Amino acid sequence: VIGAGTMGGGIAMCFANKGIPVTLVDKSPEALETRIGGIRAAYEANVAKGKLSEDKLGARMRCITTATSLDDPACSTADLYVEAVFERLELKKAIFKELDAIAKPGAL
Repeated sequence: VIGAGTMGGGIAMCFANKGIPVTLVDKSPEALETRIGGIRAAYEANVAKGKLSEDKLGARMRCITTATSLDDPACSTADLYVEAVFERLELKKAIFKELDAIAKPGAL
């Protein structure tokens, strides 16, 4: 998932909720740290309400890794890419150009 904003974090959680490993990518380490903290807080709130066990919280958090570049090895081996960056056309074009260069054959 490219972009660690609200939407990107929510998408990453959806994958983690199903036990699917996901890499959340953002050029800003601070944005990644903030979003991972927000994801953990959301899961902890569900634990406090009795809707999620501590074990499941841990399992879901372990599904989510982070990267600050599409050059990260996890990015070049991905089967699926979800772009969730700001609505700036030039940024989106640059990301898709980079993905064209690194994505394995058959990746979506």
